[in-house]
Amino acid sequence: MSHHLRTWGACALTLVLACSLVFSFSGFPALAEGSDAAQDQAISVQEPIVGIEIQKESADKEEPENDETSLGAESAPSGDEACGETVEGKDPQESPEQQIARSNPVATPVEIEETQPVASVLVEGSTVYANGVAICIKKDADGKVYVYNADGTEKLLPDPCSPSTVYGGGKSAPVEGDTSITIDGASVSTVYGGGKNASVEGSTTIAIKGAKVSSVYGGGYSDGSSSADVSGDATVLITGNINAGQVHGGGYAYASKGNASADVNGAVTVSIPAQPTSNHGNIFGGGNAFSIGSNNASANVGSVKADIVGRTYSLRGGGSASLASGATGAAVADVTGSIGLAFNNVDIREVYGAGSADGPTAHATAGSVSISIDGTEAMSVTGGGTAYKSGVADVYGATSVEIRNCSNLYGYIYGGGEAYSGGKTRVGSARVSVESSTYPVDEQFPEYYAAGSTIAGGMASGQDSDASVLGDVFLSLSDCESAGGIYGGGRASQGGRATVGNSDISLARMTKAAYEGMQFSCSLIAGGEADDSDVSTVDSNSISVSVEDCSLEYLVGGFVVADEPVSTACASTLDIIGSGNRIQLLACFDAASLSSTLYLDEFVEKAAGKPLRLTVAGISKDDPVVVCKGDASRSSWFSRVEGSLRYAIEHIDGQAASVWRLGEAAPPSPGKVDMVVSGDSGVPAVSVDVDEDFAERLLTDEDRTALRQGSLIEFFFRADGIDEIPAEVAPVVAQALEKHSCTLLQHVDVSLIKSVDGTETPISSILQAGLSARFSVDVPRDEIIEGRTFSVLRFHVRDDGTVEEKLLPDLDDDSATVTFETDRFSVYSVVYTESGHDGDGEPGEEGKPGNPGDTPGTGDESGGGADGNRGADDTGKPASKTGQGNIHRLGVLKSSLDPSTGDVSAACMALVLGVSAIGVFCACAIRLRAGLRHRRR
Repeated sequence: MSHHLRTWGACALTLVLACSLVFSFSGFPALAEGSDAAQDQAISVQEPIVGIEIQKESADKEEPENDETSLGAESAPSGDEACGETVEGKDPQESPEQQIARSNPVATPVEIEETQPVASVLVEGSTVYANGVAICIKKDADGKVYVYNADGTEKLLPDPCSPSTVYGGGKSAPVEGDTSITIDGASVSTVYGGGKNASVEGSTTIAIKGAKVSSVYGGGYSDGSSSADVSGDATVLITGNINAGQVHGGGYAYASKGNASADVNGAVTVSIPAQPTSNHGNIFGGGNAFSIGSNNASANVGSVKADIVGRTYSLRGGGSASLASGATGAAVADVTGSIGLAFNNVDIREVYGAGSADGPTAHATAGSVSISIDGTEAMSVTGGGTAYKSGVADVYGATSVEIRNCSNLYGYIYGGGEAYSGGKTRVGSARVSVESSTYPVDEQFPEYYAAGSTIAGGMASGQDSDASVLGDVFLSLSDCESAGGIYGGGRASQGGRATVGNSDISLARMTKAAYEGMQFSCSLIAGGEADDSDVSTVDSNSISVSVEDCSLEYLVGGFVVADEPVSTACASTLDIIGSGNRIQLLACFDAASLSSTLYLDEFVEKAAGKPLRLTVAGISKDDPVVVCKGDASRSSWFSRVEGSLRYAIEHIDGQAASVWRLGEAAPPSPGKVDMVVSGDSGVPAVSVDVDEDFAERLLTDEDRTALRQGSLIEFFFRADGIDEIPAEVAPVVAQALEKHSCTLLQHVDVSLIKSVDGTETPISSILQAGLSARFSVDVPRDEIIEGRTFSVLRFHVRDDGTVEEKLLPDLDDDSATVTFETDRFSVYSVVYTESGHDGDGEPGEEGKPGNPGDTPGTGDESGGGADGNRGADDTGKPASKTGQGNIHRLGVLKSSLDPSTGDVSAACMALVLGVSAIGVFCACAIRLRAGLRHRRR
């Protein structure tokens, strides 16, 4: 813009100068006000101001369209324009401020952009707030500690400091962006990746390099004044030759002033490759929540990954939630996602996969857990969390514990969690795998030897405590030297609950552990352990065990309750692989498969009369399948699927042994059935005569399938004395005695029983099978009187509840016996008539019921051993009357009537069918050790 100077007269010059001075002085206040306003605007962006980024206009930047600058746009016109003069280089519209700016370029006003302030480090006493600035705290050459930039090349503050607590975030003011703290060789008490009562909208990183730091939190700190959440991830890295102190991957919520929140919404990574000078402290992957009063505390994290080396006291993958005394608020330190823990060449005392919850409103759950330990020592490893005083530390998904190459596993390994005093540490499923490791023996007290134990499930102690695995458990141990206990389920005591779903257990090449010249074997309790089954609960849906070339002291397919083996209600199966297995005690399995001879010291059936069904491969006919020490055995202990076994007592190396050899490939036929009578006094001799195919014709298709699968099926008659006639039968009995004019000798309840693996079912009739049984009962000698005729009244209760009465005549001419034939089983009455009564083979109408007279004598006791035993061999038969196949006989049941009624002892009858005799529980009494206890051998 050009200006032209207009010349007036000399008189006009004075007027122009005067006007210029007036307008110039009137413009100065406006300039001063404009400068103050600009300064006030800059300060208001952030207080206290640390620094302001100012962007200067470039020399060629265009002016605003209205030709106004940022300051003084509304000033009065210049004196030159007022005087009507045009001067080269001067705008007549130019304000005094513009004139001054034009004459003084250094003072040229600029446009200020309202940008975010450049954060700087704040030091208050011994506390450092990085305010989002990436810092490194280290010593300078003068030995003093300074705050440097991230790479440690430039001091951010000129003065040294003595930091005790360092925050990556701010103090009560949020930080937008990431934080980064490096502690390089300087000693600091506590480091937080986040802020103090201030959030971080970003991620945090803490690196400790050879520095002693007592406590490290990847997140922030909140006392309830305001939240200290971190929206992103948190990373803690500790390197060098230094002990890590207490480390939390998350934040610290200490709810003393209100509801406190120090969550880390993203992933947490804690990596400690530092080699400790003595040992690392307590490491947590999650946060720390502590509730006071009614205030709630939250220190959740998204997920956790942690790794560590060297000697360490403890590492917990989850967080810690606890309550002050009397607190009613909630403390929550959950890990919403997965937890992964990795250990390499570690010597660690305690490992916990998930969190710790202490108190009724404490919560420290996790999504899933994976633990991997590769050398060298560990005392206690727990796949789940720990909970106390009704706290909850569940793992919603699976837990996995993998251990290898450890030379010293000297404590407990749990796949699940640990619950105490009503706590809850349930997990979804659990897997434990231990390879190439050693469980050594130690003498804790004189003659008290201990070794580490491995438990697939959890441990619950205390009323309402629950450490159950809601799904399946998998337990695998291989190539280990062990003398400890191995449990396929959980452990419960004092009213706790530690159940599992299906249990799948695999042991391979487990060898003995030596201690001062003694050898100790491990034991497998497939179903878990309880102190008292009435108050503590351990249970499984099913149990499957595989054992390959192992040395085991006990192999129990059920539970141990109060140190004794107890069978499970669920199916329990065993697969024995290889020829190198040595098992001292085998107990409580339903079925097993063998590929070589099994050698045992002791055996316990799952239930009386229930054999262990064997599937045999790789063993030739007549070769031993099972060899058990001693002769205190039963042939019914073992049966063969799709084939038979031959049982005998043999002498091996001068010692008696029970041997089951491989028989025919086809299942055994029922064969001939004999009668066995007890030798107890008051029971007359009884014999039975049935067709040879009697038992075969009673078998159903289901029975035949069960026989092929190795089940033991038996049929037997049972005769019991009757103290009181059933109410529905009594009126019919009285009428029948009067009708037939006979005298009652005694009542007998005769039943036919089918037993399948020890489970009995009565058969009321064999009419539909077209069968009948002929019985002969000895008459007591003092009842044999000339003129008496004996017969039997049968009272059969039909399916509709009505009672059928029938008189069965004596079918032989022997006065010393009563012989009758029947196809129905219920109440029978032995009766007689005196001579002089008529009636076509029945008592005459004149006869009336009379007293049975004195109690009969004992009668003959033939048919059984003189001492009441069942015979020369284990089947209960005399050696000269051995039945065919695997049909064996049981001792009959006995009862006596009240002599005051005039009734006498009942006659007893029995018929038996099966693949082997019912075995009694005759294994030597044992006492299994609980926990770490072992017998010295």
